[in-house]
Amino acid sequence: MLSTTMIGKKYNLTAKPHFFNFLINHGYIEKDYKYYKLTSKGFSVGGEYKCNEKGEKWIVWNEKQFYQVIKDFKLSVLKKNRVFLIYHMTHIRHLDTILKYGLFSHNNPYKKVDISNQEVNNRRDKIEPIYNESIHNYVPFYFNPRNAMLYRNKVQFGDNIIILGFSNKIICKNNVVFTNANAAADNTLFTNDITQLLNNEFIDFSKVFSNSWNNYGEPDYHLKQIMMSEVLIKKHVESQYIQVIFCQNESVKSYIRNTFNIKNIQLKVNNEIFF
Repeated sequence: MLSTTMIGKKYNLTAKPHFFNFLINHGYIEKDYKYYKLTSKGFSVGGEYKCNEKGEKWIVWNEKQFYQVIKDFKLSVLKKNRVFLIYHMTHIRHLDTILKYGLFSHNNPYKKVDISNQEVNNRRDKIEPIYNESIHNYVPFYFNPRNAMLYRNKVQFGDNIIILGFSNKIICKNNVVFTNANAAADNTLFTNDITQLLNNEFIDFSKVFSNSWNNYGEPDYHLKQIMMSEVLIKKHVESQYIQVIFCQNESVKSYIRNTFNIKNIQLKVNNEIFF
């Protein structure tokens, strides 16, 4: 019979209850009386039983086949938190090279206009605790693009600021880090464990998706940082993941449509995002 203490090479059922529930709910394992066991669907993705000298059983999965199951689980976590796109803001002058070469981390050879806040940017030199990399070595994305960084850039650069909506599938890439606030802020927590996105003590998505960082007319610094929670992806993200380009008005929309080849990308005016 299947022990609930181990599964696969990397997934401990006791430590990953959300993942365990996902496998049950999607029919990969089932409970037979008081024991858990593989289903035919579980066998189909390479699951097999292993046993030690104590008679304890667990499952080892075919890693190549099981990758799709892991990917589906990660996307289900985002879906539960209403995360269907991951957002990156940029200056419209960058769109040509982004469409050709994708997004790069801070040392971007194609950068034309620096829209970063220099004071904040200096703090992004710090080392994150998961892979011990400088935050500058990651491409930054937001769960909620309608945040203080966007407000600042809109004031400074007007309708030249656009927002790129990337497929949430980019979180299935290697070396992805999630934060529960602006990565440069003090006391921000980092994780590469996607199940932490289901933990309100790590990140509260009701606050991440707040409409404002003001409480009764007074700025709330902590909320302001939470709204800028990030997805950090190592070094480079391909342009093929771009699903939507959000712009501020019809004039910018027309310019992009007439200037760039965006046949497979939606182009939308969305005033609710841009304040």
